[in-house]
Amino acid sequence: MTAALLGPRMCAEGAESSPCPRKVEPMSQALHTLISKAEKAGGAGDFQGAAQIVETYLEKHTNESHPYPYYEAGYFLRKAGKRDAAIGHLKKAVKLNPCFQEAWQLLAVLHQTSKQYKEAAAALQKAASVTGSPGMWFQTAVLWLDASSPGKALAILGRLTSGRKKEAEWYVATAQAHQMLKQSARAAKAFESAYALSKDPEHLYQCAVFWLEAGDSAKALPPLRQLSKRSAPKSHWLVALSNALKAQKKKEDTAEAMERAAVIGRDPKLYYHAAYLWLEANRPKKALKLLEKLAKRKRPKAEWLLALANTYVMLDQIKSAAVTMDRVVRLALKPDYLYNAGVLWLQAERPGKALSHLLPLCKKTPAKAEWFVALAHAWLGQKEIVKAARAMERAAVLCGKPEYAYQAGLLWLQAKEADGALRLLKPLSKQPNPKYEWLVALSNAWVLKENYGNAAKAMERAAGISGKPDHFYAAAGLWLQAEAPRKALPLLLDLARKNNPEAKWLVLLSDTWLRLKDLFQAAEAMERAASISHRNDHVFRAARLWMEADQPARALPFLERLVRIASPSGEWFITLSNCYLMLEQQEKAARAMEQGAEITRKGEDYYRAGMLWLQVENSAKSISLLRKCTARPPVKQKWLLSLAQALIDTQRDRDALAVMEKTVLTNRKISPEVRYRGAVLWLHLHRPQKAVPILKILCSSKNPALDWLVSLVKTYVELGQSARADKALDRLLLLYPENASAWRLAVWMGLQQADYAAAAAAMAVAVRLAPPDAEQMKRLADLYHMAGVPTKAAVVIRKTWEKNPTAEDWDRLVNIYLTAHRNEMALASAKSALKIEETAERWATVGAIAFRLRRFEESYDAYRHGAQLTPDADIRLKAGYAALKMDKLDDAARLFREAKKGARKNSRTAIEAHQNLVYIKKMRAFLEKNG
Repeated sequence: MTAALLGPRMCAEGAESSPCPRKVEPMSQALHTLISKAEKAGGAGDFQGAAQIVETYLEKHTNESHPYPYYEAGYFLRKAGKRDAAIGHLKKAVKLNPCFQEAWQLLAVLHQTSKQYKEAAAALQKAASVTGSPGMWFQTAVLWLDASSPGKALAILGRLTSGRKKEAEWYVATAQAHQMLKQSARAAKAFESAYALSKDPEHLYQCAVFWLEAGDSAKALPPLRQLSKRSAPKSHWLVALSNALKAQKKKEDTAEAMERAAVIGRDPKLYYHAAYLWLEANRPKKALKLLEKLAKRKRPKAEWLLALANTYVMLDQIKSAAVTMDRVVRLALKPDYLYNAGVLWLQAERPGKALSHLLPLCKKTPAKAEWFVALAHAWLGQKEIVKAARAMERAAVLCGKPEYAYQAGLLWLQAKEADGALRLLKPLSKQPNPKYEWLVALSNAWVLKENYGNAAKAMERAAGISGKPDHFYAAAGLWLQAEAPRKALPLLLDLARKNNPEAKWLVLLSDTWLRLKDLFQAAEAMERAASISHRNDHVFRAARLWMEADQPARALPFLERLVRIASPSGEWFITLSNCYLMLEQQEKAARAMEQGAEITRKGEDYYRAGMLWLQVENSAKSISLLRKCTARPPVKQKWLLSLAQALIDTQRDRDALAVMEKTVLTNRKISPEVRYRGAVLWLHLHRPQKAVPILKILCSSKNPALDWLVSLVKTYVELGQSARADKALDRLLLLYPENASAWRLAVWMGLQQADYAAAAAAMAVAVRLAPPDAEQMKRLADLYHMAGVPTKAAVVIRKTWEKNPTAEDWDRLVNIYLTAHRNEMALASAKSALKIEETAERWATVGAIAFRLRRFEESYDAYRHGAQLTPDADIRLKAGYAALKMDKLDDAARLFREAKKGARKNSRTAIEAHQNLVYIKKMRAFLEKNG
């Protein structure tokens, strides 16, 4: 409030005189004429001329004591714009007459126009004290307010308002004074008094405003509600009402009042403020309506669009928020706007749009770390992991935040760039108090480098910090990967000792014991895991471990329980089968394997089941299952061969031939073992021509097996292909020159071709290669014998003897010596045989050899001894011959008669005995006749 002072002449006319200490003398005629002249010039608008008239007078009359010419000079100088000169004259006027109200008033005006409010107030207060006018006192108070002296103003206003007659404006000024003194409550009361006098709604409004400033919104609300109910409320009343309601924490009423103010005032700022209040009231849809209206204006402000974007975010309309933020960016390329737009496009899952803001943003300086964090997320959304990692690493460099370095490390891990991750994570791990998350990430980086030892160390450190069992578990797993089960073991044992351990910990403990080759502990740990998890795979694994620990009895209950559940796995039955085998329960093993095969429907499982039934001599089941497996493509050749073998074993060669016809054993992919087995079956089925191609393929390899070559040789022989057989034999002996079996085959070949010399030569090599074997030596001797080399045969025979040869050994040597016509040596050998064991045959042999040596008496004795041991007629016949050679006719006749008597009728012995008896009879007759 600024004082509006009356002009001096009007004040003079309306002023009420007040007693002064002395009376001013009237002007002289001359002075009065001069003043009239000056006023005439002033009336004509020549204020400078009027002032000069008076000043010229005063310059000539320096001792002028009348105040009026000084006042007039001041008045005209003021009109002429000579403020300082005017003030000088007026000061002289009031000095000459302190009660010169007009001069004081004009002096106040001059000070006021120069904004010297303190001097103006002091001057006007002098005038008011002269006139005593309430109006002038009020103006004086206003000037003191302008002079920032509310205390002096209040002193005057208090006197004015204490009287009977009151004016509303006095209370308005009083309120202003209290406001300046920060006495808002008193200011409110002053306006309340002003409104009571004026009924001016603005005074009521100001009353409420001051109550708000006083912090008493409850007293502010009634007048504001009263104003808001008027037929045409003003927008600023409603703004104040909104503020009062806000103080009362009535958020929705606050926003509603502000919206009414905006509608009435059509003020964009109020619309914006109302929208803000609706947002504070958590009514974003209400705010949205106002902000969208503002956004449609020709020149929307950035702050409106920012608020609209935030509102869209609150309503989860992220794309609309991002589009609005783009408008903000177009208004001003401020870094914050670019950043927020980029982040919103990220939230809208449009990383490409985000990059259009973030890339230019990140080129600005000075750069901020959060810009590069957002850029990293944008690149991540574009699947550009390496670029994301670089951006996040830049953020870490800019601000030095460990968390950003950690995030960058994770991104390098995601990009499978272990070196990049290690570059960031290793320094983090060396900080005084590293977070366990950093060490977990470092561990993962070492895993990427396949350095499981370092990975395990980092994870174990992380576990020590976090105390989380999962980290101890992970560290143990890494120690296992680092082939250090002994370092994993204590971690897992600690976990296993916890209350309510997790099954996976015990599973890993089982694996650790397994690595340490403690199968028993491994099985126990897995059994415990299964008891916790009740998972079938854990139960199954426990059973398998008990089997590996050679504890099938402990495995059996688990497996039998598994196969009883609904929809059991074929693998469970198969493992149960193996368990039964370990327990030597072959029939149960076969049945379980069959059940498993019926579930898996795999040819290999049918095959195993069939072979197990074969072991328990259930050929029918075996053949049935083997037929099933051979009907499951892709068919393996060994399945066909096993079926064929089973059919052969049941004398169903015809069916076996039909199965064998399905085999394809010449395929190079077939294993040599299977191929050879097929060849053997073809040979067994008397189809050597089918076996030959297979054997040829086998034997064409660089290092064919001995058995393959042997079979090929024999097959060629069977087919009568001697030349091919010889060729195959030569290759056999070339490849296996130190193998006795190969040379024995050569012996067989020699015998087949009646080449006894070749057979003997081969046998000699076989004997040399094989461990000492008397039977082989005897066979060699036989071959030498058959080859016509009895001397060598004899030498070989003697080599077979131990220290004390048997009678049979001497017998065999006798035969060899006889073949070589070495009769003396044969006789000696025969006698040696007799010394060991006497038999009629051995005496007969001695007799025969002695007879051949013409040692008839020795022959006779030998035959006679033999005859005593046997009733055989032939030995008596031969003894008779020996006696006859010695002319012992009686003995000879006796022996021939015994031979004839003991021999079968008409046998050679009987006939020869008869002939010899006839001869003796004639001989005797001749001797008697001739003396």
